[in-house]
Amino acid sequence: MSDIGFYSGLYEQLRDFAELVDRTLIALKSGTSAPALPDFQRLGQLLVTASQDPPTDLSSQLMSTVLRGSRLPSRQAWFQLAHDLAAKPDESVVNRLESVALALEERRTGTLARMRGRTR
Repeated sequence: MSDIGFYSGLYEQLRDFAELVDRTLIALKSGTSAPALPDFQRLGQLLVTASQDPPTDLSSQLMSTVLRGSRLPSRQAWFQLAHDLAAKPDESVVNRLESVALALEERRTGTLARMRGRTR
């Protein structure tokens, strides 16, 4: 596989994660959130599987790598975020998800630079 193909697939996966986190954040901030919404369930499941050691699939492994770049220091913190998201999300959930969104954006930027042949 070429470097461009590899980074293109990685970028697409990171974009999908970022959109999922963004949709969840928008729902939380607009007050239309509900733990039963498909985005909440999908994100929660992704966080749970990323918190396992080792993560059970490639998507979870990628999310685990991204989360290590966030302000969520441990697998337990990722699991706790999933639990809080499924229970009664509050401002602390929003803050932690914003940290995840920032980490995703940083990874996407780095991946895009690599796709363009620039190392970072």
